[in-house]
Amino acid sequence: MDFDLVLQGSVVLPDRILDEGYVAARDGKIAEVGLGVPPSARERHLLGKALILPGAIDAQVHSLSQKDQEDFIWSTRSAAAGGVTTIVDMPYDEGDLVCSAAAVKRKIDHAGQQARVDFALYGTVDPEEGPARIGEMVEAGVAAFKFSTFGTDPKRFPRIPPALLDACFAAIAPTGLTAGVHNEDDEAVRSYMEQVKASGITDWRAHGLSRPAITELLAMHTIFETGAATGCPAHVVHCSLGRGYDIARAYRRDGFAATVECCIHYLTLDEENDVSASAARRRSIRRCGRAQRWRSSGGRWPRAMSGWFRPITSAGRRTARPIPTCSPTHPACRVSRSWCRFSSMAPSTAAFR
Repeated sequence: MDFDLVLQGSVVLPDRILDEGYVAARDGKIAEVGLGVPPSARERHLLGKALILPGAIDAQVHSLSQKDQEDFIWSTRSAAAGGVTTIVDMPYDEGDLVCSAAAVKRKIDHAGQQARVDFALYGTVDPEEGPARIGEMVEAGVAAFKFSTFGTDPKRFPRIPPALLDACFAAIAPTGLTAGVHNEDDEAVRSYMEQVKASGITDWRAHGLSRPAITELLAMHTIFETGAATGCPAHVVHCSLGRGYDIARAYRRDGFAATVECCIHYLTLDEENDVSASAARRRSIRRCGRAQRWRSSGGRWPRAMSGWFRPITSAGRRTARPIPTCSPTHPACRVSRSWCRFSSMAPSTAAFR
């Protein structure tokens, strides 16, 4: 036999669909894509007009961010149901921040017993230790690093201030790995949060009002300038503004490794048309981990079609059951506790270029 596996059907390629096409695999890798009569193989499936799609990579998944509410068994089963064959899991595990080689190994062992698809892991740092453990985490097998310019929680999701971010980027640069960063300027967000509190607004509008566009764009410049200064590939972990993708493209045009991702819901929902107080409660559209204002999606679609997005991700928490009311100590939740609820996310497929 020439191949281990052959699938015949409508093969979806980046630029076209091959009707009556086939995909042939050998030793676990795609060896041939073609049209017409498929070659022989140990295992052969003639699927008619069924679409044959590549397995997607979801580059932002939270499998352990809510203790005792979620796990890899749920995240990876949902991923498989949505056509995702690899997930990249965030390092902000409640009670066990992935900031050392020991933590990486614990998570690999834990996930390996449950995972239904392949997985890769982000690492991060404890602000009190700084970049000291970055090297050992690389050796332990992390695929990238994740930081935040906003302090959601001092232990689970800490702020990494500019000087420490610079030191971390400098330590990562020689490894060739990417530094991903959550993009909200801490000082700006907290200033606008105080304005919202003073206004007395506590309904669904509070999150968006506490995070006007400037809070996201200031952080993006900090992230990309830090990457440019250190030579570290810099990645913004989800951007909700068309202007943000323009900024990333400008840095790439200048020769820097600057990428940005978009979440699926940023392309399909916006605050002006899709959100109301009742809809926020009914659909549980918001997530406290990313208190994101979904501004008009129109500016993002042309950029998506032009290939300006690197990945499109789910930013998903996939759980066995709805996650309960968020913590009253969460700074974002204190603004608008009257409506903030979590719900498990449905499976969704990420698209990568």
